Amino acid sequence: AVVLALGAKGMKAVMSGSPNLQNAAPELVRASQQDAIDVVACRLWLDKKVPTLEPANVFSRFEGLRGAGGTFFMLDQLQKDSEAELWAGDEIQGSVLACDFYGADRLMALDDEGILRLLMEELL
Repeated sequence: AVVLALGAKGMKAVMSGSPNLQNAAPELVRASQQDAIDVVACRLWLDKKVPTLEPANVFSRFEGLRGAGGTFFMLDQLQKDSEAELWAGDEIQGSVLACDFYGADRLMALDDEGILRLLMEELL
């Protein structure tokens, strides 16, 4: 498996500068040629239920987003009939949150704890 943690511009730069990688992974070459924006996606399994006014909504104009936008989905609220499947056989403990940040190049410098802090302390 390969994990590439870079933005759309970085992907283009890496692929254009590495003939060996181009030969080994033509699907990455095709991906790097697409018009794209940077996205950070995460899913959190929480140890308690988090009440929200709506089970899905949009993030915008929060200072902590640094110009990015986003969406969140409280999967436990949206998929009540199949909530056990969200936990893949583990005991159900709390909310399951899916969040996508768009235009997220400025957020990519945050580590996992920074993303977690942004979500739990500023956005939810």
